[in-house]
Amino acid sequence: MSEVVHRISEFITRRDGGAPSYPENIYISPGSQWGLQNILNILVNGEASPKTGVLTPLPSYPTTSNSMVGLGAVTVPYSLCEERGWELQVEELQRALESAKGVCKPVALYVINPGNPTGQVQSRKSMQEVIRFASEKRLFLLADEVYQDCVYGEDCEFVSYKRVLAEMGPPLSDTVELASFHSASKGFMGE
Repeated sequence: MSEVVHRISEFITRRDGGAPSYPENIYISPGSQWGLQNILNILVNGEASPKTGVLTPLPSYPTTSNSMVGLGAVTVPYSLCEERGWELQVEELQRALESAKGVCKPVALYVINPGNPTGQVQSRKSMQEVIRFASEKRLFLLADEVYQDCVYGEDCEFVSYKRVLAEMGPPLSDTVELASFHSASKGFMGE
């Protein structure tokens, strides 16, 4: 298993333009949903009052939202802007966070990049804004990046949240908590 983890670490470092990936930070699971479920098990306190909240995009894959609710979390939906190519906008994140007041205590922000089912790819600028928002609001950032090998279209390029966070440097790179999910079962890697 050690050899596999080291090779994954090397792949991530290459993918992220040299931003280091450390083998001790890699967790291998039998699937991205399983890995996400394990992180949510740590973040979500089903007995908490108010309940634990997770900001979740609309539209998104329903299995993830169902998993969150099954753990006792409240999904706090934020809408992607269809008119702007399903762009994630920080103003909408702020609106969603405000809507959670009195309902739950949000602890995490779940993003999907590239998006499923929309196919959008977040810009570096958008990702930087999301990272700053997560830092300011003290939200654990859950980056579902399993479709990174399925990017098509002009001027579309996948850049990972890990890379953008590393390039932003301290203090953000030292304080923002991030879990990034990838899977060999999606796109070309699994085929």
